[in-house]
Amino acid sequence: MGETRTTTEEFFPRLFHFLSASETSAKITIKSLRLLEVELQFTLKGYVKLYEHLYEKEFWKTQHLQDLLKEIGQKVDYPFAPILSVSLDEGLRVIKESVRTLIDGTNVLTVANDTCELVGLPDCEPPLTDEGKLRHSGYSYFGGKFTVLSSQLSLGSTYKIVFSLEAINFFYEVGLLLPFRFVEWKTTKIASESPDVIIAKRGYRIVSSVRGNAFPPRQEYEWGTRGDVSGRYPPKMVIADPFRKQPLLGKTEKAYEINEEQTINTLNDNYELLEFKIYFGTPKDKAILTDVQITESPLPVRIYDQLQKLPRYRDFLISYDIINFSDDTVDLEIKSEIVGITDPAINNIKIPGKKDVGKKRVVLAQCPILKFNILEKISRETQATLQYKITQKGTTDKILEENTKIVKLLPQDTIIWSMADQRTNTVYDLSPLIGAWVSPTDSKGLLDGVRGGAAKYHPAGALVGNQSSITLSEITSQVKAMYEYLNNEVGIRYVNQAFTHGFNSGGQRVVLPERVIEAKCGNCIDLVVLFASLMEGLGLDPLFLLTQNHAFLGWGNKYKTSEMGFLECTLLGSISPDTGVKYTFEETSAAAEKYYKENFLLIGSDDYLPIHSVILGDKNNQIIDLKETRKEGIYRN
Repeated sequence: MGETRTTTEEFFPRLFHFLSASETSAKITIKSLRLLEVELQFTLKGYVKLYEHLYEKEFWKTQHLQDLLKEIGQKVDYPFAPILSVSLDEGLRVIKESVRTLIDGTNVLTVANDTCELVGLPDCEPPLTDEGKLRHSGYSYFGGKFTVLSSQLSLGSTYKIVFSLEAINFFYEVGLLLPFRFVEWKTTKIASESPDVIIAKRGYRIVSSVRGNAFPPRQEYEWGTRGDVSGRYPPKMVIADPFRKQPLLGKTEKAYEINEEQTINTLNDNYELLEFKIYFGTPKDKAILTDVQITESPLPVRIYDQLQKLPRYRDFLISYDIINFSDDTVDLEIKSEIVGITDPAINNIKIPGKKDVGKKRVVLAQCPILKFNILEKISRETQATLQYKITQKGTTDKILEENTKIVKLLPQDTIIWSMADQRTNTVYDLSPLIGAWVSPTDSKGLLDGVRGGAAKYHPAGALVGNQSSITLSEITSQVKAMYEYLNNEVGIRYVNQAFTHGFNSGGQRVVLPERVIEAKCGNCIDLVVLFASLMEGLGLDPLFLLTQNHAFLGWGNKYKTSEMGFLECTLLGSISPDTGVKYTFEETSAAAEKYYKENFLLIGSDDYLPIHSVILGDKNNQIIDLKETRKEGIYRN
């Protein structure tokens, strides 16, 4: 689950070759162990008529920027372009929501792209000519992990750009690239505002770009312009994790050690990058530093523990950042719990000291497990108390930190279809977590009662479940028997309650299957969960078919329409206007199959292709296979 984004390249417009930045100053402030703030000021100069030629004959350079603006739903006034490129060491990322740009004191829109690993400078030729042939006039670029900030282009104006960095390393390297031909640097300041963080050493280096007739082999290969045509060196997919390791590729021209505040007085006249280096020192009064982060996001309790197992997820319930500056190894016990809601989570860790080998910094997240049967008691949005404690074990235990915080809990029947991790901006598709509502049994035996009652509607007089070599018709006959029992004897009916699925759709209430039986009603997703639970209890594999505003049931081979069965659950208990009686199973099945073909198959295709999200991304139509979600460890608690 989750949207995987790969690294991209970014090319600066050729117009920047004729612009300059003067009176440039930078200030890096360490706010805490995990947080840095960067402030950059400069005056941008150039001939204003150049605006008209910003992307003349090179609109291909705007592709990533246009995609970002579309993603955030923003329209901008021309001219809008990348203004600053930030090179970051492993363990650093720009907190996108912290970015602010002021032009002559006025706030303007800024968008950040942290997927870049190659920055092509203004004197670069494009990878291909209009005829698709490789240019040979030479390239000038930097490679590495970059975040590119784009904003309004305003010549003759003074810029102030401020942003925060999340840090999980033991030292920091931050590079600032103003992609203009002439950049006049004046002053720099690197300081700590945290009493817990001592700077042992600070410095900067001037890095020049890589120049040659080719880009790095992976870029060349992916563009199809060069590379090994034999396929021995296929391009490697690099996930654009903002904390990824991607060292800066460039040539060091000069390096300096500096004091807290220092005048630089240097002129970079060929797209040089200024990289700052910061190293920690030992605090005077604390041998062990702790930094505890607790989420601000509300917790969908039924799936909150599964959310925190997602790859690259960082918006944990609680996480600890601990550094041991002492000479000796320390033994720590870390404990947290949501009072009355979870059992305690306890971790015992050892962190080596200066005299010992091993990492001196540990970043740890905890996710206390819910108490047995507690979910049923969380029927509405509520608040609870999270308490935690860090204890140094020894002859006499010593509490290093202890505190509490109020956290918000969403009702146990609320699912969130998608979410953006607040710390990494990774967008996760959480649709497969619908499996946490599906259960083959319930404490009152209601689901078993339906399966037992449905047996008389089956030609064999029994529901045999999933036998070896079961056919599509045998699965369908058992689903039909359960439908007819519910339709004729239980009296469950569809209720028209809103259903919204997809990215940015927020939370959705999903009623548990046994409660649907008790209430004798449910909306589309409630009824699909009911049938999925009944099927799983027989060893049959259900499919959730989800569109933006509807859910219905499927089974069989999802990649071959002729080997699938369908059920429009919302017709359960409803009267057909054509016949004047309740819809038959065959009518509901035909209606679902028609809807499936209209919404899930690409034009000209007879079968489902799992690339619909790319080609028809605005529809967000999905097939969730319960069998596959179970393999991911998604079960009902």
